[in-house]
Amino acid sequence: MNLSQEVITRCEFRARLGISEEMLNSLLSKCSVFSLGCGNENSFPAVLSEPQHDRRRLFSLCRIIRPAPPSARLSFLTSGHGALRGKSPVEALISKRQFCLVREIASAWASEWSRTIVTVCIGAHSTAPVQAPAYVAIDEVDPRRCVWARAAGAMQYGGYVTPDAPYPYARRATAFITRKSAGCSKETVDAKLDIAILGRVCFASIHLRERSPARYRLVLSADRLDVVEVLGEIVGVMRRESLEKRRKHAREASGQVQGRHFDVKISFWMF
Repeated sequence: MNLSQEVITRCEFRARLGISEEMLNSLLSKCSVFSLGCGNENSFPAVLSEPQHDRRRLFSLCRIIRPAPPSARLSFLTSGHGALRGKSPVEALISKRQFCLVREIASAWASEWSRTIVTVCIGAHSTAPVQAPAYVAIDEVDPRRCVWARAAGAMQYGGYVTPDAPYPYARRATAFITRKSAGCSKETVDAKLDIAILGRVCFASIHLRERSPARYRLVLSADRLDVVEVLGEIVGVMRRESLEKRRKHAREASGQVQGRHFDVKISFWMF
């Protein structure tokens, strides 16, 4: 069923949750809750503060649907869904089994609000040229995912690819990985790749948003690959490297936590 989309003031919202202004700002920064409107007069969905709902699950759900505009998020949370037998996502939070289903539905829905676009142009370019690109792949995917995972998804499983193969062979190419939100005409460039191909050796200068350029030398899997195949191999290498970095970071973080626990135990036994 559809729930009320009533909104309340910031002060009332904070009072219902029983939290401080600092805690509310923390929840907002993590997108665990969201407001409607702008400035100091913004209002909050009352449904996020109602005590009968599992707030831990509800706040987790809010973080998943963050890519969508606030008004769309409220509509999603309070509207009935066929996959939930007419229940709204908020109503389905009671059951752990249904909560898992709600998370899947929310992830798929959130992905629809952002598109990742992979564009390949022949030659060296500082910005996307006016002429038609050699290759374009588009996929609806959560923008919070790693840029290389999003690019790989667009190239391998993208819902829209143009033109069809075969693709050209070239010694120089430029690839742009951009992101575009629904209802917004502007694209955000997440990565730009300057590619030079010499036989089975590829040199790639990779410019990630807000990072210094990095240069890579790759040995390709075959002597003669078209520009799309070359880009696919570069993206695959970068995706594996990114995954390994995240795993290493997770291991280090886990080691630090275990180390702190160990120190506490030693201190206990010393005293």
